[in-house]
Amino acid sequence: MSDDDKRWDDRTDRMTFEVRRGDSTVSSVWTNSVSNAFQKQAGWAKLQGARAAASKHWTARVWYRNNQRWLQASKEGTEASKSWSFKDEREWGKKCFEDLDQGRMGRPATSTWSTDFLLREGLSREEIGKWLRNKSIPLQHRRRLLQVVTGTFPCGQQLVKYGCKEKAECTLCKRAHEENGSSWTGELPKETIGHIQSAGCLGQKEVVTMCALGSCYRQLTCMGKQIDT
Repeated sequence: MSDDDKRWDDRTDRMTFEVRRGDSTVSSVWTNSVSNAFQKQAGWAKLQGARAAASKHWTARVWYRNNQRWLQASKEGTEASKSWSFKDEREWGKKCFEDLDQGRMGRPATSTWSTDFLLREGLSREEIGKWLRNKSIPLQHRRRLLQVVTGTFPCGQQLVKYGCKEKAECTLCKRAHEENGSSWTGELPKETIGHIQSAGCLGQKEVVTMCALGSCYRQLTCMGKQIDT
């Protein structure tokens, strides 16, 4: 429309959004800042969902032992009732997770061990994020990291969970025994992501050892250069 025909007394058809930043509210059309705000709020929602699962488990395992609610509450449960700390959902979920994670390992504090890892603070997870956003790293490598962190790497144990295999025995260990000509009749280790990345896996032992030695050699070489300079 020409400038003479334009009128600014009608509402625009463009959708506007309100983003709260501290005590102030900013209105804007769709921008990268609005998109980032959506992603941040979605992340907070997932975080609160995981912490809600932890608070539910804390109630069953600690507040009422063995989830027997008809019995007297435990000391921790009584203190929580008196302090009313469970009224603040955000802080209560965080407290429940930290309590279960630090003192009652054996079962996940949330729904999975991977979620527990992602909820722990001070583990440099921002470095994982930087690595995943680095487009110069092949997508296959970044996808493998996501699978490892989320516990979905297609190893034997995971394939049994999906119903694709009957046993979770390590195929690399079995192949190593066959190549050495030994008749292995015992139970093979489970093919977990931790197993195949360790020297405990017969098929990966040489590779893992060489990687460890190479890392040590590089560190010593760097130290030697620093001393020389």
